[in-house]
Amino acid sequence: VERHSRKNREDVTAELRKEVRESVGLQDDENEDWEVNKEKESQTWGGKLRRALVLIAVQLYFLTRAYRWWKPNVSKNTKSESPKEANERQSKLKKTEKQEKELRKIPAKDLAAMRCVFGSETFFATECFESDTGIVLFAGNLRGNPELALQKMESRLKNRLGDKYELCLIENPRDSRPMVQVTRAEHLRISPSRLAFAFSSVVSVCSFIALAELASVLSSRYMTWVPPTLNLDAATIIASRTSTMTILAWGILIFRELFQHAVAFLHKSKMGMYIYLLPGGPGPIISSISTPVKTRSALFDIAVGGAGVMLIISLVLLVAGFALSGAQNALLIYPTTYVWKSMLFGFVSKFAASSWLVQSLDGTMIGLHPFSVVGMEFATLASVNLLPLPTLDGGRLVNALFGRRTAITLARVTNLLLLLAATPSRLWIWILFATSSEFWRLDVPLKNEITEPNSFRTAVGLFMLICAVAILLPMPSTWRYL
Repeated sequence: VERHSRKNREDVTAELRKEVRESVGLQDDENEDWEVNKEKESQTWGGKLRRALVLIAVQLYFLTRAYRWWKPNVSKNTKSESPKEANERQSKLKKTEKQEKELRKIPAKDLAAMRCVFGSETFFATECFESDTGIVLFAGNLRGNPELALQKMESRLKNRLGDKYELCLIENPRDSRPMVQVTRAEHLRISPSRLAFAFSSVVSVCSFIALAELASVLSSRYMTWVPPTLNLDAATIIASRTSTMTILAWGILIFRELFQHAVAFLHKSKMGMYIYLLPGGPGPIISSISTPVKTRSALFDIAVGGAGVMLIISLVLLVAGFALSGAQNALLIYPTTYVWKSMLFGFVSKFAASSWLVQSLDGTMIGLHPFSVVGMEFATLASVNLLPLPTLDGGRLVNALFGRRTAITLARVTNLLLLLAATPSRLWIWILFATSSEFWRLDVPLKNEITEPNSFRTAVGLFMLICAVAILLPMPSTWRYL
């Protein structure tokens, strides 16, 4: 009985598809299904552009790695050299490397002045770890309020050594105990290289162009069914989809960046370089913070100002689009599997189907307003950016809520899960490449990693992470017909 009913639904859908194609002037091809249309759409210049971007990014990555491997060997001459000349050249290289290490190391006089910064009322240092990169770590016991202790130590360090060094109260990744990190001030000012700036600019511009192209092309697969009361031709539908979705997409992205920059400015910090990886589907928006952030609460606000604001706007557009998806406003026709790709979208569509949404006779197609489509796509984009990876807003959110140690653990687990999910989808491979690329550095450490955010920020952060999981997970097949 189930096989017979499924066959009847397929016959009805084929007849409706044929009638609608003839009415809008499309070619009749009953053998053309969803996957074939998808393959044909990928042959457009938008699909070629997305594939070209991936290939260019991978080539740049391996060229950079090859250049770094080849650069130390540039001094080798093609002509043969005597053993004496080779020994002299190697001794000069070793002497130069030793001089560079000595220049990077903190002088003993400054190190002695740093030890005088601590006191019984601030921090009792028991161990000192010095590196060749100009970083000194002091392990010990924190005394009193972390914020007051940090202010006293910063003022003492500034009075003794000026603005040469920056003092941060960090969390030990091994045992989560407080540590004091003293770093050269220039190391905490991230300035992107020309190669990274050029790479991010090219990829971001191409992403915006591809986003506009995807929003302006109306494939024949979206015209397989039209509501009976919709008295609009194909040209009107194409114009409505182009103007609405393109303006909304660009507007949401621009508002997101302006809002995040404003939040960072209020906390006396500065955002670094952005790179948009939107072609091929919702991808990560990689960003960096170029100046130190004072507290974990400030880092939380900056993270929420990016992906959090985009998630809220997307959910509002999703609900408004479902409310407007009536007979006269269902300008886009999608299969019902489009809303079942997400657990949250599936539940919202089931509640809205009884009163708002318009469906075909067999229930396989659904009419949607452009607001709902933009809301679903950007909610997925916001959820991808809430993944707990270091270069995404999700990594900053987890770092602000749970600390450095938990953030590192969740980042490793997320990388493992993305690697396991990379087989059926190229999107996760792209995310893995982008977040571990040689073009990017991790954010600078916080000034105070010990003080936790308040309960309100914690509740908001947990709610956002739960929404992201509900959006990224598909709706189980057993729940679709409840």
